[in-house]
Amino acid sequence: MSDIEEQNDEICVLKSIYTNEELQIEESNSNCISGQFLAFVPIPSDFKITYKLMELEGNTDEIPTESIPISFLPPIILSFKLPTDYPSKEMPDYQISCPWLTYSKMKILCKKMDELWKENKGMVILYIWTQFLKEESMSVLGIGDTLDLTGFYVNELKKFGKTSKKSELLNDSPEVHKTKLRPSVEEKIKRNSKQYIKHRITRYHVNMHLHQYLKAYNEDRAKTVFLKGLYLCSICYTEKLGLNCIQFKPCDHVYCRDCIRSYFEVRIKDNSIQTMPCPYHKCMSEALQNQIREVVGASLYSRYDKQLLAATLDKMQDITYCPRTVCGCPVMRDTDEKMAVCPSCSYVFCVFCKMTYHGVEPCRLKNEEKMKLLNEYEGGDENTKLRLEKRYGKKQIQLLLQDVKSESWISTNSKPCPNCNIAIEKIDGCNKMACWKCNTFFCWLCLSVLDPQLPYYHFLDPQSKCHSQLFEGIFDHGNQDVEELEDDFIGDDDEYYEEDEDDEDADFYFVI
Repeated sequence: MSDIEEQNDEICVLKSIYTNEELQIEESNSNCISGQFLAFVPIPSDFKITYKLMELEGNTDEIPTESIPISFLPPIILSFKLPTDYPSKEMPDYQISCPWLTYSKMKILCKKMDELWKENKGMVILYIWTQFLKEESMSVLGIGDTLDLTGFYVNELKKFGKTSKKSELLNDSPEVHKTKLRPSVEEKIKRNSKQYIKHRITRYHVNMHLHQYLKAYNEDRAKTVFLKGLYLCSICYTEKLGLNCIQFKPCDHVYCRDCIRSYFEVRIKDNSIQTMPCPYHKCMSEALQNQIREVVGASLYSRYDKQLLAATLDKMQDITYCPRTVCGCPVMRDTDEKMAVCPSCSYVFCVFCKMTYHGVEPCRLKNEEKMKLLNEYEGGDENTKLRLEKRYGKKQIQLLLQDVKSESWISTNSKPCPNCNIAIEKIDGCNKMACWKCNTFFCWLCLSVLDPQLPYYHFLDPQSKCHSQLFEGIFDHGNQDVEELEDDFIGDDDEYYEEDEDDEDADFYFVI
């Protein structure tokens, strides 16, 4: 079998073993096959990276060691190109790169790969190399459940930090010490070996601290793996692809998008938006903002965002809102001032009653607000009373207390005249009342207007609901019965009808 046929067979086998993400093959016009293999190395479940952010000066022992748990590491990248006489004579031309391996570690891998070629010279080697990088590289490098990155930062200091005293002394030494000597044969061989290894290793540069890069990669890779998996929704108990699911962090509870969308929508419509906790019982994890936006859509998320902003502003003591319904703009205010100015419509208002600013005049309160204020004042402790007195004024609260108590007493102990609606209190006497203001006769029990010519007929009429109740509810007059009282008050009908117009002392009333 020719070399080209063996190469094609090898590539065909590799494609059947590895995914498109792991293996990428390119064929040039010169029929040379090249490609790239990503070796995703497996790591223990308790794997972590540790590091010390080294400084230019100071004792490194005093710097605390930080650690980050990691589930995924960036792959070791193997780039290769197959020569025309591979595998009969030449080995593949290859390069490896990896951001979390030092130069010395990658040099160990290169030497091991060269040894594998020597052991299998004349045979296809790519599968052996890929399996070695994927399955055995961590053990060969002596990496267990911890990867220490401190060496990377030490190398950075050596490269970009201050020059050491030793190098300064060398730079200040006489020219004779800088004279280059002709290298020996052994040095030439060593130098060529270094050049060969250096050719096999590609530097992998990242634009951030390495631990930050590895942490970011771990998060991105975890999302990629999640999208490809199959998960059981904890609400509807249906298995769905991760692409159609949402995973809460750090609890890792998984729910399908349909169930979690309904959950989010109910909380947003009920204005329960301070937190979006995981639906699992007593779980403290919360949904991320990008997860909420992705699930509920732009329209509902805009509503949620406004509600969340309003709830956040409501917690801030120096934020109020413009009371104009056409504006409603948030307004910054001084906590010691009663006045605020809307930056949008320039409306000047009182921060307490929301009316136009009234200076030193007390706020006008609604009846509900008055009762709420008085209940808080009367039921509060000394600090609460002092706070309310500072806010509304002690005199204002005392007057308000008197007014409310007077109104409460009037509503409890008086009744309105059915004609002019003035409040009238009954102290004693019969239930036939006469208003002092409009001279209207009315019944105290049912507030019916009585005939001015026959006011007592209302209590004598059998069809009336107040029949025989002229003295209903009056104070006890000893043993005198009701009939005697009626005789004393009304007498004979003929006599009453003749004298009733001059009988001004028959009724007792008190005008409020």
